[in-house]
Amino acid sequence: MVAGYGYSDHMGIVLMPEVAADEIEAGASLPVGTTVDQAARVAEYITDATYRMFEENDLHRVADGIKTNVRGQNFIDVQIVMKPPTGRDMSAQEVIELWRDEIGDIQGLDQITFEAERGPGGYRQDISVDLSHSDINVLENASETFLACVESFAATRDVNDNYNRGKAQFDFTLLPEGRRLGLTSAMVGEQIRNAFFGALAKRQLRGKNEIEVRVKLPREQGKDIYHLEDFVLQTPAGTEVPLLDVVQVQEGEAFTSINRRDGRRVVTVSMDADPPSAVGRVIEALRADVLPELRSQFPGMTWSFREARPTCANRRRRSGAGSRWRCS
Repeated sequence: MVAGYGYSDHMGIVLMPEVAADEIEAGASLPVGTTVDQAARVAEYITDATYRMFEENDLHRVADGIKTNVRGQNFIDVQIVMKPPTGRDMSAQEVIELWRDEIGDIQGLDQITFEAERGPGGYRQDISVDLSHSDINVLENASETFLACVESFAATRDVNDNYNRGKAQFDFTLLPEGRRLGLTSAMVGEQIRNAFFGALAKRQLRGKNEIEVRVKLPREQGKDIYHLEDFVLQTPAGTEVPLLDVVQVQEGEAFTSINRRDGRRVVTVSMDADPPSAVGRVIEALRADVLPELRSQFPGMTWSFREARPTCANRRRRSGAGSRWRCS
């Protein structure tokens, strides 16, 4: 009788306690194409905000120092090294709350992540649901609908998905007018690529090194995609024709990654239960109501529950209007 009451979810069960974090990290993800100068300004802003937070809240008593790393042009992380739990009177989560308020929203970021590193038995997201559909656009809309619904639950927090859009791209479609002039898609692509990225004109040896000499548009024109409006193509007959007279240009997006399972695209939506003992009730609500309704709105949608991997206490938010905190 007593064991049955425990499994009934009337009283919650928390299997593993949280472990105190040794380090806290704020990670800023910048859009593809961010310049070195832009990344440096973001790194400086986050670092300055961190030092300001230390001084305002006398955090030297709970932390040993700050480290800033710029990883390429698209990711910046600032780390706070915490003192041992016995040597401080604040938890990592309390410091994170101060940190997020001090940094605030940073325009132009894809997202900013606050993460507390913990050892085995530490933080793990309570529930993860894999949504799958053969059409990426349907899957995107379904995951957004599912997120909005789950975020409205009183017993969930830190709802996230792993769907990330990529960089902007321009798609070129050769028009019949261009084909009549003898142009092909390969010819158009080669001329545009050569203009912006350079056509190989010569290779030259200097000692043991080989140097490539490339010919392309002037630097200022090469930085601005809108110079395509004045771009001129050369036809096989040697005549010149404006690009937009023979090619249709559409702006789109290139995905940085697409997750698949068994050949189908997958978006994983994860969340925590608040309180943790509410996991069973949340899963039952998803199974009984939310997911069947989602499939009725998006025919062909499938889903599966899976155990969340042990990971860091990781909180993320999108910058700007409508931002929300998210785990990753």
